[in-house]
Amino acid sequence: MIATPTAPAARPAVFISAPDLDRLLDLLPEVISPTAPGAVLLAEEIARAQVCSEQDMPARVVRLGSIVRYRDLDSGRERRVQLVLPEDADADLGKVSILAPIGAALIGLPEEQVLGWCEPSGQTRRIQVLGLED
Repeated sequence: MIATPTAPAARPAVFISAPDLDRLLDLLPEVISPTAPGAVLLAEEIARAQVCSEQDMPARVVRLGSIVRYRDLDSGRERRVQLVLPEDADADLGKVSILAPIGAALIGLPEEQVLGWCEPSGQTRRIQVLGLED
């Protein structure tokens, strides 16, 4: 019998503000012809997101510019990062691009939620948002 990668569990609801969506749509050429490792995941998350006005955005949701603590559930490692546009990414400063797999997974994810996805290599990844800094 041949083993196949396990599909991630059902994904939790994600929420993207209309202003963040406008900024993400500027990345559309990258998403259509992806060269960044997280581009396909970002396109999936945008497609399934509930788009909200600023006043209707739920509290404690990861947005562009958010500083977030998350746990990689497969390794147990915890990190604190800021989610930024690609031109502002700087690993040494903890600034993660929205086009990185972790960045694409974090966008729109409510605090305490878990998201799992399959990477192009077939490896399944799971992260949990632990908290957002104000």
